[in-house]
Amino acid sequence: DAMLGVDTVDTVGMPVAAEKNILLGKVVKVYDRYSEVISIFSPDWQLAVKVGERGVDGLLVGGPDPKITMIVSEQEVGSGEAVYNASKEFPYGFKLGEIKNIAPGTSSFFKEAKLGLPYDFNQLLEVLILIRS
Repeated sequence: DAMLGVDTVDTVGMPVAAEKNILLGKVVKVYDRYSEVISIFSPDWQLAVKVGERGVDGLLVGGPDPKITMIVSEQEVGSGEAVYNASKEFPYGFKLGEIKNIAPGTSSFFKEAKLGLPYDFNQLLEVLILIRS
């Protein structure tokens, strides 16, 4: 994904944020002068998420156009509802974006939606690496 300059502190596994509370990815390798990051734009990225105030379960599937899959069809989910991290890997409730363009999923039991981002990836000049103290 991207190479970013950070301290040589062991930050492997630490969350990378586009803004203070907007999850973008995680550090996967640390070198002397930079770190390697995998982001939600990688096809290998998957993350358990919750949608909206009701906390509807979903799965973020990364790629050039990240989407939320595995939303149970009977669950009410509307465009504009916030999408939050639900994985133990990162702080619970870390925001990822919002629901856009809800559509039927690959089976009749589920629906899916695009992940609307609160930033323009092409305009990102800096990211934050959140280091646990």
